[in-house]
Amino acid sequence: MFDEKIKKKVYEYALKNKKNINELTYEDYNNIFSELKYISYSDEFLLKKRKEIVNPMLMEARKKLYEVNQTDNKDEQKRMAQLAYSISKECFEALLLWINLEENYELKLDIIEECIFYEKNKLERLGFFEKDYIGKFYEEVETRNYIRALKEKVNILLFLGRINLAFQLCLKILELNNNDDLEIKYLLLSIYAYKEDEDNLLRLKKECDGNRLEALIPLLVLYYKLDDKEKFLEYFDKITNTSSDFIPFVNKFFSGKYQFAESDFELSNKMLVMINNINFLIHATPGLIFYLEKLE
Repeated sequence: MFDEKIKKKVYEYALKNKKNINELTYEDYNNIFSELKYISYSDEFLLKKRKEIVNPMLMEARKKLYEVNQTDNKDEQKRMAQLAYSISKECFEALLLWINLEENYELKLDIIEECIFYEKNKLERLGFFEKDYIGKFYEEVETRNYIRALKEKVNILLFLGRINLAFQLCLKILELNNNDDLEIKYLLLSIYAYKEDEDNLLRLKKECDGNRLEALIPLLVLYYKLDDKEKFLEYFDKITNTSSDFIPFVNKFFSGKYQFAESDFELSNKMLVMINNINFLIHATPGLIFYLEKLE
């Protein structure tokens, strides 16, 4: 529903209040926004409530979406999410749930394309593609779902191995959103590592937080691919100093041996948020896992 930058806070709030993520209410999210002092997100929350009042179809779609929690059957959940989105294409939450529950990635691509087409046409009618808004899309609440949908498409393209299409779309998102609120630059770091483009990776890294795992791991992968053992070990040390849990987590997660336990709830979700940016890169470099096992 929201961007990666506040997902960690959502998980922490749920853990602190002993709640399941899926059970968080609008009141809970409002509390989270108040704690974080994210005025823009509070504005977004209020806009959604106002839209429900003036748009009865959106209210009906959200009511249908709430019924998802009444069943554990994923096929039924997917059917209800699809139905909710068909009732009102303003119900972006239904779209995201539908995509998350769909296992066929080509179908995921079709679904997100439908959303992008709708959001773009809406924004064009409202005048948001005028020069004054280009580069500032995320500053306007109404344009956020379009940017989020584009990023969702990037993730799907990366999974499908359509790396250059994902790369071009990342550049388009940054053109629309200069502040990089969805942290597209960290995805680009992974794409440059995949392309073995050291110059552009190092250039872009200067615009990012170089101490974050999402910035360090692409360099680790790059130097593994280039067989530069000295630099590989340099970034291996930086990663282990940043997070001693990361290497064991990656080895187990990507080998299919990782088992989630209640005791490591916070670690698991923190890592999963980060894994989203490097998922395709690790899967595209299978030999890395065996190499890391030797160093563990």
